[in-house]
Amino acid sequence: MQHIKNCFFISIILFCSNFAGYAKTINFEAPTADVMKLHSLINQYRLSKGLPEIPLSKSLTHVAMIHAKDIQDNPANGSCNGHSWSSKGPWTSCCYTPDHAKAKCMWDKPRELTNYAGNGYECAYAGVGDPEAALRGWQGSSAHNAVIINQGIWARIKWKSIGVGISGNNAVIWFGEETDPDGYYNSADTDSSKPSETRSDKNEKMNITFKDGTTYTGQLKDGKPNGRGTCTWTNGNIYSGQWIDNKMEGQGKLTTLNGVRYEGEFKNNGFNGYGTLYKSDGTISKQGQFKNGNFIGK
Repeated sequence: MQHIKNCFFISIILFCSNFAGYAKTINFEAPTADVMKLHSLINQYRLSKGLPEIPLSKSLTHVAMIHAKDIQDNPANGSCNGHSWSSKGPWTSCCYTPDHAKAKCMWDKPRELTNYAGNGYECAYAGVGDPEAALRGWQGSSAHNAVIINQGIWARIKWKSIGVGISGNNAVIWFGEETDPDGYYNSADTDSSKPSETRSDKNEKMNITFKDGTTYTGQLKDGKPNGRGTCTWTNGNIYSGQWIDNKMEGQGKLTTLNGVRYEGEFKNNGFNGYGTLYKSDGTISKQGQFKNGNFIGK
């Protein structure tokens, strides 16, 4: 029992520290004037080709802003190109090479960092953060131009969302085929006219993978687990159940790597209340009242 308890509390500490780091990145920042300008220029270009405008997605812009800054702060080197992600943030890092062997690393980023369900497709421009220069650069590249105005292999695709990010001398745009569940910006939503928006008004479901491999899937509120969710730690422990303000609270199930599990009431990240402790072979070890992880009787 003490072994289970120790594993349990070590896991909680790991989870809380990881989640606190990630929470800093999940707020939507109002787009800058240059971001809005580049978005407008792209849509003007599309309209000139008889194509519809693409709304500015909050989720894809969030991804774009994060990646533009990562490129600026941690430039890729060697065979890694501008679609690479460094190991210095709460995301899955990768070296993106010209053969597109790591394409999944790009496609998964909206799901990894936001609630956006679809794939993300990126165009990156390094060396100039000016909106006009960035668009000219993409127009001068047949591969990037095809993505923007749906030519070639992109001809049958209908973009429903676009994200724009600029940091220093780097600009990136992200395209998606899905509608953004968190909505879209309009021309008034610049950082000079609207404060940063947070996703604190509702419980949201999110999939998060931390740098150490710990994962959380479930509902969030104010950037913390609230509602139902599942956390899987790298030591093999899995908790599935209710959360309140980043703590296991309510009915849930904790299963250790060796198959020992507890099902019942949790409070303040511990076994508190009525529950059942099972051995690894599935037979009942203890059933009744628990307090702070200890069995106190029926």
